[in-house]
Amino acid sequence: MVTGAASPNGRGGVGSPDPEQIETLAELAAALRALRGTRSYSSLEERSALGRSTISEMLNAKSKPTEETLVAYLTACGVKGRQAQAPWLRARERVETGHLRRPAHAVRIREARPLLLGVHPSIRVEDERDTTELPAYVPRDFDDELRAAVTTAAGQGGFVLLIGDSSVGKTRALFEAVLAELPEWWLIHPDADDGTGLQALAAEEVRRTVVWLDELQDHLDGTVPLTTATTRRLIGAGLVLVGTLWSDEYTRRVEARVPGRPDPHANARKLLDLAHLVRVPEAFTPAERYRAEAYSADRRIRVALDTPDVGFTQFLAAAPQLATRWMQADPYAKALITAALDIRRLGARVPPSRELLAAAVPGYLTPTQQARADRNWLDAALEYATTRLHGAASALQPTGTMGRTTGYLVADYLRQQANRTRRAVPVPDAVWQAVVDHHHPRDAQPLAQSALARGEHRHAEALYRRAADRGDIWAGMQLGKLLLAAGRIEELRARADAGDRGANSELVRLLAREGDLAGLRARSHAGDPQASTTLVTMLFGKGRVEEALSHLRAWADAGDDNAARQIQEVLDEQEGLTELSVRADAGEVYAAHRLAELLVKYGRIEELRARADSGDRYAAHTLAKLLERRGEVGELRARADAGDGEAGGVLADLLAGQGDVDEAMDILRGLAGTGDQEAGCQLADLLAEHGEVDEAVAILRVLTDSGCDSSWYRLANLLAEHGDVTEAMAVLLAQPHAGGGLANASGVADVLAREARIDDLRTLADAGSRPAQERLAILLAQLGHFEELRARAGLFDPFAWHLNALLARSGLFDELRERANAGDPSAEWHLDCALFKQNQAVEDDASDQVTVFLPPWRTNIGGDRPPHAAAPDPG
Repeated sequence: MVTGAASPNGRGGVGSPDPEQIETLAELAAALRALRGTRSYSSLEERSALGRSTISEMLNAKSKPTEETLVAYLTACGVKGRQAQAPWLRARERVETGHLRRPAHAVRIREARPLLLGVHPSIRVEDERDTTELPAYVPRDFDDELRAAVTTAAGQGGFVLLIGDSSVGKTRALFEAVLAELPEWWLIHPDADDGTGLQALAAEEVRRTVVWLDELQDHLDGTVPLTTATTRRLIGAGLVLVGTLWSDEYTRRVEARVPGRPDPHANARKLLDLAHLVRVPEAFTPAERYRAEAYSADRRIRVALDTPDVGFTQFLAAAPQLATRWMQADPYAKALITAALDIRRLGARVPPSRELLAAAVPGYLTPTQQARADRNWLDAALEYATTRLHGAASALQPTGTMGRTTGYLVADYLRQQANRTRRAVPVPDAVWQAVVDHHHPRDAQPLAQSALARGEHRHAEALYRRAADRGDIWAGMQLGKLLLAAGRIEELRARADAGDRGANSELVRLLAREGDLAGLRARSHAGDPQASTTLVTMLFGKGRVEEALSHLRAWADAGDDNAARQIQEVLDEQEGLTELSVRADAGEVYAAHRLAELLVKYGRIEELRARADSGDRYAAHTLAKLLERRGEVGELRARADAGDGEAGGVLADLLAGQGDVDEAMDILRGLAGTGDQEAGCQLADLLAEHGEVDEAVAILRVLTDSGCDSSWYRLANLLAEHGDVTEAMAVLLAQPHAGGGLANASGVADVLAREARIDDLRTLADAGSRPAQERLAILLAQLGHFEELRARAGLFDPFAWHLNALLARSGLFDELRERANAGDPSAEWHLDCALFKQNQAVEDDASDQVTVFLPPWRTNIGGDRPPHAAAPDPG
């Protein structure tokens, strides 16, 4: 369908082609032919400066026009100006990207509804003539920065984050930015509690997709939180992540870690470092208010402008009225809203139910207020709290299914106000008890953790107990830890005996820590598999090999095949110890490493010490890690003081992790001063991690000049990450032994890829850098550089993987089949997957379905990997 309303500045009237209806190359060609009208080829050539063959191929669907070609043609046909040409350029983009797979649950950005993405509904005013959902968008001062950041991210993948208070226009500005810059891209709006969905998306090959992360704090605190690693993979795959975050939430998460204390925001701090931040002010600037006058025909904007004592965007969202309505409510409605806010503040993700709110409200009322409540107090309070102010927001928003309310969601603006004003206000005990009695099972973990953080151990225990009784193993383990801390061992044992797997896990750990072999033996005889495994491991670790084997033999005689295999493995390992020792003494690295592992496994610690003291670095490192696990810091420190570099390195890591960074650095400096190059590298890593980049660079330069094998790529990565890419490249390429060590230069490759320095990537890739090859392959695929990918592709390298992926996405199945027949396993896999997806696709129009016959080698339909080879790492 390519006809409809007249195109702006076009020659036809009614019946002229409508570019918004174009989806395919054939439809685009037909629309352009219709737009041509009676113009001759000669006239078009003269007006557009395009060749006759270019125009012919475009009008006959022989080729996809470039943006420049289309603009020239449209201008020649009288469609002039950016606004008039924009629908045609969007149509060209749809045709250009029509072969790309649509991600699950995605919509085109131009089709997305802003209210469903988190944009606050607008107030309604009397005599309103504009019936649109939202008033016109008033351009903001930060729009240019925001849209430039979105465009940059679209070119290479990126993360754009707006920081500001609630109801200041963050979400609306973000929506308008992606709509203006990326209208034909797909948009995914993931559930904040579904971190696994984003992890899966990071593993898929989707393109031209925006991931919408409004209220990022919810994704950071979700049941499966968004991680830095997942965010890096999404950006690396070329996706654009956009989100919003409250100012106080941002400040709280980027505050410096307190040494010696747990760091709950370590992931968030690193994740936020990946984002381009755009600050949104609390109020409209004079320039923005001036621009708003141009839109004041909309009565909503006029009224907002005429209320200067309230923020423009806040007024449109009825935010100040919400706060007033909360504070000025009668005692029962005020208590209801406060309870909902506090329950959310405690970590509940699921909107509280009517039953939970009813049980919590008395905690905010005096005995007299409770006694005077009439029978309908709850209904009246809920009606008050859910009333929409001026047709916009309400303090509580009902949620649920058709005809059934399951919970009440609190307004964002009130949430932020409560976080600020009630942060230090204790939650009444009655509210905690209501939470324990009526919480949603999905909220048990965050609520219990919140209770622990607030010193409410009794309520935390009750929450964990309820979850454990529902079969939650993790909750059972947490409950077991609380019981252990309280010395209630018999209660823990009773829960374990009753079948609580979490409690049993903690009990077995306790017996192992205490070295209670008798207790483990008793539980093993009672049929506890975890106790049995732990018992045998401990016996081996204590050097009681025969006793461990006797248990294994008894289980093998009872028909346990795993035990039989383990017996044979132990006998083989015991027999091979002497040979391993000889090979390790001869300098064989693998043998030394394996020997150290087996000495620990079989409890032959004195032999391990002897080897460590004789200079076996693998034995020394294994011994140091064993001392760390056992908590024997005294011996670890003594060995470090005696010059054992492995012990010193492990001790320094331990101290730094506990916040004793200065002491860790002192230890490493002492070892580095004796010529220990690994200690010097570790010291440089620690300095860089804590912001002492100049000193770290100076140390690594000295080590590199002295020929240290593990310093130069660290130096290059550090230089690149701090802006000196040219010197980083010089450092890498100056190394005669670069081929092997270049595998560690991933930091440089990341920066080169992020800045699209394709020539430098080529240089590193040609020098043998696997990370550079992976990043270069991704860039070449994104740019559609078939020929270079073909020239570089072997059978098992990143270039082959990304060439085959590009061939599959472009529908070039004949070439993909040729590569598969030539023995390329990733070509076979991509071909299989593409054909399988075609077979399984369910189209809205049944006539569009295609029957595809699978090739004869097809053996693992829908599988994740080729049947005979692991897929190469796509980077």
